[in-house]
Amino acid sequence: MKPKDARKLLRDLRAVCRKHGLELELDEARGKGSHRALRFRDPDTGEEISIVIPGHKAVSPGVQREILIYLAKVAAKVTIAEIVKAIFERLFD
Repeated sequence: MKPKDARKLLRDLRAVCRKHGLELELDEARGKGSHRALRFRDPDTGEEISIVIPGHKAVSPGVQREILIYLAKVAAKVTIAEIVKAIFERLFD
């Protein structure tokens, strides 16, 4: 994995979520400092999941791996996490 530009990642993430019918909300008040929360919601089922990413210029490979690990753990309980994990895997490669 290589560092990803945070702005480009968010732009691509919004486009892919729209394509898959998911709502993506950016919550800057929920993260510490420059961190921000991304809240994914499935309007059909009402399921919701959120993750916090750094608000810096780049999302490091370590953060990318931790996002995927977190989503894999949560996927057993929340089905939307599996969809979000697949989206992130595609964007991180």
